[in-house]
This record gives sequence, C-alpha cells and structure tokens, in this order.
Amino acid sequence: MKIGYLALLTLGTSSIGLADFSYAVTRKPAPFSGSQTEKHYFKDQKMKVESADGSTIVDFDAQTVTRINNMLKSYSVTEFSDIPAPPKQTEVDVTVYVQETGRTQTISGYKANEVVLTADLDSPQIRQRPAKPQTEKRVWVSTDVPGSEELRAFYERNRERFPWMALVEGGQQQAANATAEAVQAAAVETERRKTELKGVPVLEVSTLRVAPGGSRGPNIQDWAQARAQLKAQSSKGGPGANTAAQALARAESMGGDPFALMQTTFESSGFSTEPIPDSVFAIPAEYKLVSAADLSREALDAVRAKQLAAAGVPGGLAGGIIGGIIGAAPTGAPPPPPPVKVENSPVPQRIRVGSNVQAAKLIRQPKPIYPPLAKQARISGHVILNAIIGKDGAMQNLTLASGHPLLVPAAMEAVKKWVYQPTLLNGEPAEVVTQIDVNFTLSDGPRALQAGQVGQLYRQVLQADGPTAGGTQTWSLLSGNLPAGLSLDASTGAISGYPAAAGDFAFSLSVKNGDREATVNLSIHIDSAQ
Repeated sequence: MKIGYLALLTLGTSSIGLADFSYAVTRKPAPFSGSQTEKHYFKDQKMKVESADGSTIVDFDAQTVTRINNMLKSYSVTEFSDIPAPPKQTEVDVTVYVQETGRTQTISGYKANEVVLTADLDSPQIRQRPAKPQTEKRVWVSTDVPGSEELRAFYERNRERFPWMALVEGGQQQAANATAEAVQAAAVETERRKTELKGVPVLEVSTLRVAPGGSRGPNIQDWAQARAQLKAQSSKGGPGANTAAQALARAESMGGDPFALMQTTFESSGFSTEPIPDSVFAIPAEYKLVSAADLSREALDAVRAKQLAAAGVPGGLAGGIIGGIIGAAPTGAPPPPPPVKVENSPVPQRIRVGSNVQAAKLIRQPKPIYPPLAKQARISGHVILNAIIGKDGAMQNLTLASGHPLLVPAAMEAVKKWVYQPTLLNGEPAEVVTQIDVNFTLSDGPRALQAGQVGQLYRQVLQADGPTAGGTQTWSLLSGNLPAGLSLDASTGAISGYPAAAGDFAFSLSVKNGDREATVNLSIHIDSAQ
C-alpha cells in the first residue's frame, strides 16, 4: 500500500515539557439521535479516555494498551510489540489531503481555524466506479485553549511509537480484504495527521459520503443541484416523494450535504491543566484480568444477551476514542439472538419466528421505492430490519440491523406498512419478533444519468468498467436518440451541450477498447426551461 499525503499548511514544532491536561468530548451521530460524552486525560507518558462503558489507557513508558470494560468488570493488557503493524502493501492506494481553509470562528470562547482532512482510496477498480466512498474531517483547532502546547508536545514525543493499529476498531478486528485494509490505513493516517495540527480540536465534523468515481481530493459535487432534484421529486408527490423528503431531512441533519451517508460531530469542552491524580489511571481492584481476545468476545456476548432481553432490539459495542484520535468505527450488526424457548405455561406475550416462516404470512406488502440517489450511484444490496409484529399482524416496531444508509429509509418506509396474518400460539394471538430482508436490485433497464434543463449547459463524462475499462476507449450511439442539443464525444465519453427539448430520452451506447466491446443502456431526463 502506498500512502500519499498532500498538505496545504505549515506545521510547527514544540519543546514544551511534561504537563497534565484533560478535557471532555461529546460525540453526536447523525442522522441518528443520542450522544456520548468521554473524558480524556494526559499525564506524564500516559493517556486515557473514559466513558460510562469503559476506558482505554495507553502507557508509553510501559509500552502497553489497557482496555477496561465496566459492564464485565474485566480488563486486558496488550504490549505494543504484540500489536500488528499497519499493512505495508495492498492493491489500494491511500492519499490524505490536508487543507487549511483560512476560515476562522469563535467556538466556546476560543478563536479557531478550520482545517479539512480528506482521505481517498484509489485503485484501477475503484477508479472506474461511478461513485465511491470518501471520508472528510472538518476540524476547528485553537491555540488559545489552555494546555494546547502541552498536548501538542505529548504527541510529538510519542508519535513515532504510537500504537495506531491498536486503536482502530479496538485493535481486534482483522481486515477481510485489501479494501478493508486500506480503509483501516486511511483512518490511521487521517488521525495521525490530525495530531500534527497546531492547536487543540474544539470542534470536529467527520463525514462519510458518496464522491464521484475517479475524483480525488475534497468533494466537489454540486450539492445545490442534487438538493433541487430531491425537492422537485418531493413536491411532485406520488411514488418516490416520501423517499425524497426523507433524503432531504437526512441532508438537513448533516449540514445540508445530500451525499453524506453518516456524520458525527465531536464537541470538546472543559479544558483543564489542573494536576491529575494517579488514581485516575488505576484499575478497580475487583476487576479481573483477561486476554484481549477474551475481553472482545465476552463484550460481544454481553451485547447479544442484552439484545435478547430487549426482544431483538440491536445494540452496539461502545468503542473508545483515544485523546480525540481514533473515532470508534461502527461494527457490523451482531447475528440475531437465538430463538426464544416457549414454555408449557402461560402464553407468552412475544415469540420469535424465522424470517422465511413469517414471510409466508404476508397479506399486504407495498414494494419499496428505489431511492434516486442510490440508483444514480449504482448502490444495491440488502437491508436487514428487526421487526416486532403486533397480535393483529400490523407492524409495531422496526429497528435497523444492517444496510446501506441510502437504502435504509426507503426500506423502512415500505415495511412499516406491511401486514401479516396474525400468529397464533395455543390458539391465542401473540406478538412476533422476526427479521425482514429487503433486497434492492438494480434492474437491467437503462441507467439514469444526471437530469438536465432546457437551455442550461449539460455535461457528464461516462466511465466504462468491466473488460472495456482502461486504455483507449471509443464511444458510439447504437440505438435511440440523445436529447436534442446534446452530443457524444467518441474519445472521452462526454455527453454535453445545451438541451433544446424537455422529456425523457433512452438510448444505447457502445464502448470499445481494442477488440473488447460492451453496450451501455442509459436515459436522461430534461426539465423544461424555468
């Protein structure tokens, strides 16, 4: 793996000595509700993050990482030498762009400067996709915060031996493939670069979004155009209106960015240089020492047990954030709990039924509307929902188990209207806990390109994949017609011009690369002039 780095700011140095420093960070995820507050401590050569669920301590003198789980009353200790090194070479290259925007604002009484860190993954395969994931961190840093120089000095002393990999997903989850390794490397490199910034982060907005395939660096997608399309679809009514309204609501919850999939805001406060007692880093005497693997496994088992007690409502492991360095990556949803045993006594209020068995009882099943943004980005896949079905067969409660964020709202909007035959147990109706699988599959019909408007400049560059990807390509019109006023560039695959007529246009293009050829079915919607 090659990790590139493009910086557009100057980093200073510091020679400040050892000093105590502490502050709090409140994490707020969007579009989800709720928040979590963690306390961060720096003393001599130790650092600790503490939450209600547990703590993580890094001791640079002892060269150890200690994880404490309050629910299990257990802890583990891992030596730096036992922590895997970051992957040295994969099929995916990672580039981290760092840009000082020049914007300033006062946050919590501190003058702060904005810095944007963007992480890109690149490979021949990723380059040919119409869309790709991209991470961005907008960090507001301030040198006015008491203790900012001490914190910077702490990182400078320990940066070269920092156990970064131990802090990515708890250090226990192994990457499944080259792309997963690259994602880990991007997280490590971005957070490492963040510690080089001059000042303390007082506010950070971390975003995972869809970026144009083949683009590099900070996202340059047209938010205004995408939001205008969603607003138009929402105001038209009919199929897709609810999905468009939900997408707009999600965008508003994430700063108005319609391409954002997930966003987390980190607010820092309570900065202090008061002495920190050694007891802050002590492990409770009644806690037992276990291996790191056992601690991870036992924590997951405890979450599963909690889910079972809550009738299948999914939970999650709380991951630590070390000194504002590594945000805990969301873990995959755990497998569903085992079936609830039905005793030969009073009829239970709720029973668990397998998804296939329950699906056979459907009597009303509105189909989900494919989200336009997901269709445009060629996103497909399964959305798995945990469901509680009432005694009358109507949907009572839905929670998300797994699924792509762009597909989830449409799935939930449809499934909440599903109706089943009542489930009987010993002749009496009973509530049902089950899982529902909603599969979004892209049809073989024409792929919709970005919409245009009569009299307005239109341009979209097509990208070939499969056997025609790479090399010299030649594009040509096979059937159908382009909208009047638009033309196809045979060498670049660009469709451009000024549309002269409104309507929906479908056509087929041929793309050749040497003796290899493929056919692409496309459509364009042109709106009337305003």
